[in-house]
Amino acid sequence: MHTLFSYVILVLPKTIHSVCQAWLKAESECNDVLEKDAQNSKALFRRATALEQQNKLEEAARDLEACLKVEEDAAVSKALDRVKLRITRQKEQEKKMYAKMFK
Repeated sequence: MHTLFSYVILVLPKTIHSVCQAWLKAESECNDVLEKDAQNSKALFRRATALEQQNKLEEAARDLEACLKVEEDAAVSKALDRVKLRITRQKEQEKKMYAKMFK
């Protein structure tokens, strides 16, 4: 029990922080590439992935749509469908939450 507790309290937050920092770094690096070449489909896709992982779904969807305009790709289409579904679910959850608040 003590070992599990130590892991949850000491190690897990550091791991989560590292993962979050990696997504932020990936987003920043893609921003640098896209400043020079706004049509770089790889950078758009990678930034969309980083944004999705940070739960910035609207921004991720915009990048994926821009990526599809540059280059039709099944993986990009699939990612866009997934992000749009997450956006829909998130809006439904928010709607339910606000409905409960104002009853």
